[in-house]
Amino acid sequence: MSRRVASLTLVVLAFACGSRTGLLVPSGSSGSSGSSGSSGGVTFDAGCPEPLWLLFNLRDDSGSGLMSGIYAMRADGTSGHMMTLPHAPAQNASISPDGATMLYATYMVPTEDGGVDSTLYAYDFASQVATAVVTTTELTYSALSPDLKTVSYVSNFSLRAVDADGDNDRLLIAGPNNEGTGYGHPVFEPDSHTVVYATGGIIGAIGADGSNNVTLLDAIPGSFQYPNPGFSPGYQQIVVGLFCDQTDPDALRIYSFASLPGATCESGSVLTDVNEGASFNGANDPSWGVNGLIAYASYPDVFVIDPSGGVPRNMTADLTGDAGIVTASDPVWAPGCAQIP
Repeated sequence: MSRRVASLTLVVLAFACGSRTGLLVPSGSSGSSGSSGSSGGVTFDAGCPEPLWLLFNLRDDSGSGLMSGIYAMRADGTSGHMMTLPHAPAQNASISPDGATMLYATYMVPTEDGGVDSTLYAYDFASQVATAVVTTTELTYSALSPDLKTVSYVSNFSLRAVDADGDNDRLLIAGPNNEGTGYGHPVFEPDSHTVVYATGGIIGAIGADGSNNVTLLDAIPGSFQYPNPGFSPGYQQIVVGLFCDQTDPDALRIYSFASLPGATCESGSVLTDVNEGASFNGANDPSWGVNGLIAYASYPDVFVIDPSGGVPRNMTADLTGDAGIVTASDPVWAPGCAQIP
């Protein structure tokens, strides 16, 4: 299986699209509203009139009555609200590459062995109907492939894949009992057949059939960090939150995807340092939007920053406050024209 593709042919995108696996925009464009064009064989229209939606987990431990779930706001900070979904409480959204579907996890009653039953749903923005993909335990992250045929997800700290219709559920890499420390959120390469994952201080890639497992980038192998990557528009770069040695602060770093494997951790361009204070902060779960902005979580808030650098903008300060009781995490961009409930 080739790990690189020289060209990519995907379906026509009728509107700006976003996902943890990348947001496709015209070549040389920041992806602002109204632009259209083609890049890498992909033709699309990014003409949604409204700013992109930013979705993230919002958890409230204050007892004030604010529900924990998936929160949505526009990229300019307006229209903020908790999403009303067919199954709740919902967490850990990811958006399909065509912008039409959101995957999310729900959590139910504890099982006899101490686990928690979970169901992964595929929510269609147009019809506002959610369809169950797989029911498992301890479900966290998920991603839908660019060809919309395969879902990769993390259950019980193991990396798995399943056909989008729920068939052919299979183990890709076992979790703590067999290998590594568990797995962070997966993303797909544009070939739809290769899953990029994070675990134990490394970024790796494996075929969606379980073949060809390789290490792409070493941060601190064996460390308890999950350097979850996000693809840039067009899949040319990845942005990763990690630290390369024990003396470095966490930082967002950008790497050319073509340089992996082979590039050193230190070779990544530092976008912003995330210094640790009294509690662990980090630069976690970045999502690179068609609007040209990178969203990421740094406890207890979600920030956005331009990929050229600058001062990060705190998007959730008004929601979280200073007490650390309300926290925001796991951001992902969604199309500005999506019908967000």
